[in-house]
Amino acid sequence: VVGSPARDVSIENASRHVAGYMVMNDCSARDIQKNEMVCRMGPAKGKDFATALGPWLVTADEWDGKVPELAVRVNGEEWSRSRGAQPHWSFAVMLSHASQGETLLPGDLLGSGTYFTGCGLDMDRWIKPGDALELDAGPLGVLKNPVGPPRRQTHLTYAKEERA
Repeated sequence: VVGSPARDVSIENASRHVAGYMVMNDCSARDIQKNEMVCRMGPAKGKDFATALGPWLVTADEWDGKVPELAVRVNGEEWSRSRGAQPHWSFAVMLSHASQGETLLPGDLLGSGTYFTGCGLDMDRWIKPGDALELDAGPLGVLKNPVGPPRRQTHLTYAKEERA
């Protein structure tokens, strides 16, 4: 979580702009992404219904900076455990990159992306309405979320591009 305005920040100074860290579960809408890929648009569509944060913020001065082991559980069954896998980029590199040519503001969020082995698609396992998701990130807490019913899509059509 960005804690102070940051623009064109160096990697070395990036940590000065971090308020803290928290668990973020950015659930993907694979059905929507699949349709977007037909038109070579995506996955591009933003969604306001499937990103969860919490359960609390660990301030930058309280965290040792070591990436915690991450366990993913569905209905109490462990589906995945990172076992010390590191994100491809450090948070300092991500913040520095995101700040190049634009201003990050307090409260802006940067996500590390999916942890290695943390994607249901890769395991051919799918969540469904009624499931209980848990992301256990050790010192960052356990984020728990229920899976609700799908929203009715009133206008979602995709057509293959026609070329003359």
